[in-house]
Amino acid sequence: MPPTGFASSFAGSPLTTPWRQGPLPPSPPVGKVGADAAVLGGVVCRITAHKAKRPFSRLGKLEAALYVCWDAVAVALTSARAAQLPAMLRDGVPPGFFATLSFKIGAAMPLLAAVEIAVAFGRFRGAVAKRGRLDARLRDSAADHQLCEAALRRRLASRSEAAPPAERAMRRQQRQALRDDGYLDAFLAHRQTRAERGDCGGKLFHSGLTMARDGIVQSGAAGFSAIQVLGHLFPLIATALPWTGIAGCAASMAMSAAHVVTGVLQLRDSGKQRAALHRRRELLRRSPLAAALAGLERNGAAATVCKAQPLSARQQAIVGEADPGQLRQTAAFYRTAMQYCDGRLGEAIDNANREGRNAKFRIAYGAGTLAVNGTVLGLTVAALTTLTAATAGMGLAVAGAALGMCWLGFAVYKMYRWYKCRRALQAAARTARRTLRPAGGNDAATAKAIGTACAQLDAGNANTHRHLIATRVIQHLQARGSAQALAERSMARALMRTLGADAEVVAAIEAAQTPEQCRLALKLVQRHLDGRCIDPARAQQAAPMREADGASTSPEAARYEANHDADHDANRDAQEDDARTPLLRRMADSAGAGLAASHG
Repeated sequence: MPPTGFASSFAGSPLTTPWRQGPLPPSPPVGKVGADAAVLGGVVCRITAHKAKRPFSRLGKLEAALYVCWDAVAVALTSARAAQLPAMLRDGVPPGFFATLSFKIGAAMPLLAAVEIAVAFGRFRGAVAKRGRLDARLRDSAADHQLCEAALRRRLASRSEAAPPAERAMRRQQRQALRDDGYLDAFLAHRQTRAERGDCGGKLFHSGLTMARDGIVQSGAAGFSAIQVLGHLFPLIATALPWTGIAGCAASMAMSAAHVVTGVLQLRDSGKQRAALHRRRELLRRSPLAAALAGLERNGAAATVCKAQPLSARQQAIVGEADPGQLRQTAAFYRTAMQYCDGRLGEAIDNANREGRNAKFRIAYGAGTLAVNGTVLGLTVAALTTLTAATAGMGLAVAGAALGMCWLGFAVYKMYRWYKCRRALQAAARTARRTLRPAGGNDAATAKAIGTACAQLDAGNANTHRHLIATRVIQHLQARGSAQALAERSMARALMRTLGADAEVVAAIEAAQTPEQCRLALKLVQRHLDGRCIDPARAQQAAPMREADGASTSPEAARYEANHDADHDANRDAQEDDARTPLLRRMADSAGAGLAASHG
C-alpha cells in the first residue's frame, strides 16, 4: 500500500483557556460610557497571554510525529525498493537483504495508518463536539440576545441630538440596566458565538472529508495490508486467504480515488471562497470611508472625517474646532487600519489560491497512485510469473513509494507554513503584552501606551499590532466629551459599518464596560478587522450619526441644531465620494510596498 496523504488542515481548533476573572474593578459611575483604558489593557494582556505561548494540542503533537514517521518510512521504502531494481534486471532475482528490508519497512505502514485513522476520527469528533457546544451556547443566550437587540434598536431609533437632559438621563439608566442585568454580555457572547458557528461549518466539512478518506477508506486498505504482512510471517494465513493481495490493491485504488474526490471538492470550495473574498475586497475598496481617506492630503483631515460618515452641520462645525494635528493623526490611523483590513483580505485570497493549488496537487497525486495501483491490480489478477512482470511490479512499487514520498514531503511543507503563521500570531500577542504590561494597570499610562503605539503604525508593522488596533478602535467608539472625541467616534463607526457591523453591534461595543464585555468586544472588533464580516449581498450603508449616550451637548447647540439640518448635503457628498476612482488603490499599493520592505 503506497503511503497516503493527510488532512489538509494540520492544526486543529486552538485550545482556549478559561477566562480568569481577577479582582473586580470599582463600580463605574452610573451612565458612564465605555471602559477605562486600564480595563481594556488588562483584557488585552489576558487574552494574549495564552496566545504568546500556546502549546500544541495532543492531536497536534501526535500528528506532527506522524508526519515525520510517514516521511521517514516513505524515504526508506523508496530507497530499499529502488536498490532492488538493478539486481532484478541483471540476475532476475531481488537481493535477499533488500527484500527483507523492504518487508520490514512496509510492515510499519499499517501501524502508522492506524494512528492516522485515529487522528482523523479525533479531528472529526472534535469538530462535531465544538459545533454542539456552540449550538448550545446559541440556544442558551438566544432569549437574552433578542431582548438586548430589541432594546438597542429602540434606543438607536430614539436617538436625537436635540434630546432634553431628562431623556438623556433616562437613556443612561437604560444602558446601565442592560449592563447590570447581563443582557449586554449575552448579546456580545451570542454575536461572537454566531460568528464562530459560521467558521465551524467549513472546518466540519473539511474534517468530514478527511475522516471519510483517512478514516473509513484507509481503514480497509490498512486492514488488508496488515493481513498481507501476517501472510508473509505465517504462510497458513496466506494459503487460507489467497485473495488478500487483490483486495489490498482494490482498497489502495479506493484510497487513491478518495484523494481525487477530496481534491475536486476542495478545489470547488477554494474557488467559491476566493470569489467571495474578491467581492469583499472590492466592496471595501469602494466604500465611502476608502474614498474619504484617499483624499486626505487633498481635502484635509477635518473634511475627511466629515465625509467618512454623514454628519450634521453642527457636528461638522464641532469637528472643525478640533486640533488639526490630532485630527490628521486620527485620519492616518484609520488609513493604516484600512490598509491592514485590505492586507488581511489579500492574505486570505492568497491562502485560497494556495488551497486551490494544493487541491490540484492532491488530484494529481490521487490520479498517479490510482494508475499505479490499477496496473498492480492487473498484474496481480493475471498472476504473471515472468521476469518482465516481476520487474514491472517492482518498478511500479518504486513509483508508488516515490509518489507517496513526494506527497508526504508536500504535507511537511504545509505543516511548516502553518507553523510560520502560528509564530506570526504569537509575535502579535507578545507585541501587545510588551506594550501594555509596563503600564501596570494605570489608566493614564495605559492610554498613553496605546496611543503612542498606534501613532507609530504603518503598513509594515500593522500585522504585529492587530490587538492594539482593535483596542484603539474600541477606545474611539467609546470616546465622549470633546471635538476630538466626536471625530474619533465618527471614524470608528464608519470603519465598523464598512467592515460589516450592524448598528446594534456598534452600540453594544460602545457600551462595553466590564472585563468580560471588553473581552467579547475585542474579539468582535478583531473579527471585523480581518474582513470576515463583510457581506457583499448586503452592503452596510453609513447611517447619520446621532449624539446620545451621555455626549456633552449644550442646550444652545441643541437649539442651533433644530434650525440647521444638513443631512441631505452630507449624504450627497458621501455618494460623490463613492464614485471616485482611487478607492483605496493607492493605500493598498503602499501597504504592499511596506510589507515587502519589512520582509526584505
